[in-house]
Amino acid sequence: HSTGTFTVTLIAYGQYCNDTIIRPQYIQIDTPQTVHSAFIADTFSGCKPLTVSFTNNSINGTSFFWNFGDDSTSTSMNPTHTYDTTGTFTVKLISINTSFCGIVKDSLIQTAYITVYPYAVASFTQIPDTGCAPMNVQFTNTSTHATSYIWRFGDNQISTGTSPSHTYSNHGTYTVTLVAIGADGCNDSTTFSSIIVDTLPTVTSAFVADTLSGCNPFTVHFTNNSVNGTTYLWNFGDNTTNDSLNPTHTYIDSGTYTVTLRTFSTNECGTVEDSSIHQSYISVEEPVSVKANFDGKPLIGCAPLNVTFTNSSVNASHYFWNFGDGFTDTTMNPTHTFFNPSNKYYTVTLVVTHPGQKCDNLPDTMTIQVEADTCMLYVPNVFSPNGDGKNDLFELIADGFQGYHLVIFDRWGLKMFESFDHNDLWNGLVNNTGGEAPDGTYYYIFYSTDYNGQPYSNHGFLTLIR
Repeated sequence: HSTGTFTVTLIAYGQYCNDTIIRPQYIQIDTPQTVHSAFIADTFSGCKPLTVSFTNNSINGTSFFWNFGDDSTSTSMNPTHTYDTTGTFTVKLISINTSFCGIVKDSLIQTAYITVYPYAVASFTQIPDTGCAPMNVQFTNTSTHATSYIWRFGDNQISTGTSPSHTYSNHGTYTVTLVAIGADGCNDSTTFSSIIVDTLPTVTSAFVADTLSGCNPFTVHFTNNSVNGTTYLWNFGDNTTNDSLNPTHTYIDSGTYTVTLRTFSTNECGTVEDSSIHQSYISVEEPVSVKANFDGKPLIGCAPLNVTFTNSSVNASHYFWNFGDGFTDTTMNPTHTFFNPSNKYYTVTLVVTHPGQKCDNLPDTMTIQVEADTCMLYVPNVFSPNGDGKNDLFELIADGFQGYHLVIFDRWGLKMFESFDHNDLWNGLVNNTGGEAPDGTYYYIFYSTDYNGQPYSNHGFLTLIR
C-alpha cells in the first residue's frame, strides 16, 4: 500500500548450504499525479501582426497542447505565436501527465485573452492643390480604422478635424501630413508635398559670360543667374536671339557687342519681366594667320648629311622641328646632320605658332623629305698582280658618287696610273701598258662629286705584292 522503490531479497536454504539473491530497487510503486495548468503572455494587445510569447507555469505536466484561438495550435512548452488577423482571441492550454498509473490532464482557458488591432490607414484628397494666395483648400479624409486625426498643413498650422479646410496666405510649396490615430497606438501617416501657392511673382534678371573677348569665330557660353525666371529671351547684339536657359553663341564677325537678357516669370497669378543689359560686353577680333614654310639645303646627299634649314614662315614666333630621326629643335633656322644611311629617307616637320598674339590661329605644319643615302668608298689596301687570277687588279669601288677620277703615285711621286672610268682598273703595270711596278707601297688619290655636285676627295696608301 506504500509508494516508492523497493529492494527484493531471496534466500534459498539447502541441507547443508544456503544461497541469497538481492535485486536493489527492483519494485517501483507510483500513485497517480495531479496536474495544474497555468500560463501567462508577455503582451495582451497590439497591432497586427502581433507576436506573443507564452510562459508555461503548469505543474507536473509532461506534455502540452496549446490552442491560440485563431485556428493555430502548438505542442511546445513555451511557444511564441504571431497573430496575423485582427480580433480578440481566447487561449487554451491543456497540460498532460503520463505515468505508470495513467494519463492525467488539466486545462486552462483564458477568455478574450489576446486582442489584435488593425493599423489605421491614413489617406486624403485635396481640392485645389495649386492657386493664388489667399488659397482655400478643402481636405477630404478617406482614412480607415482611425479613431482621431492630426493634420499638419506645412505652414505651422494644425487641425484635429476629420475633413478640415485650410487657407494658405503666403506664396510657397507646402507639405501636408495627416496622422490617423488607431486603437492601441496602431497609427499611420501620409503626406502630400505639392500644395503650391502662388502670388504675383518677383523676378531678377542677371547673367555672366565665361569669356569676354576672343578671336573670330568666337564662341561664348552664357550662365543665367536670374532669380525666379520661367522663360528667357537673349539678344546677343549681332541681330541674333535665343530663348535657352544657358545658351552658347558663336560670333562670326569681329566687333564689340551689347548683350541683353529679358527674364520673365509667369504663374496663374500673372507675368512679370526684368531685363539685364551689358553694354559693349563681348569683344571679337580677327585672328592672326600663321603659315609654316621652310626649305633645306641640301635635301639629298651622302650620310652623314649636314642640312641647313631656312625658315620663311609667316606670323610665327615659336618653332618646333622634328627631323624624323628622333631629334628635335626649337631654333628658327637650325642645322642638322643625318647620320644613319640605313633609313635613307627622313620626313622633316616644322610646327609654327604665335602664342604672343591675342588672336593666333591653330598651329600650322609643313613637311619636306631629306634623303641621306649610303655613299660607300671601298679601297683595298693590298693587291697582287702575279697572274694567278686572284686579286690581280686594284679595284676602288665608289658607290653613290657622281664622277670617277683615280690617280696612283709611287713613293717618289711618279704617277703610275690614272683612270676616269670605274671599269678601268690598275693591273700593276705602269699606266697599265708599261713595265711592272715593283713591290712596295703606293699612294692613291680619288676625286669625285657627291649628289649635290660638291667636290669630294679621298686619299690613302696601298701595297703591291707579287
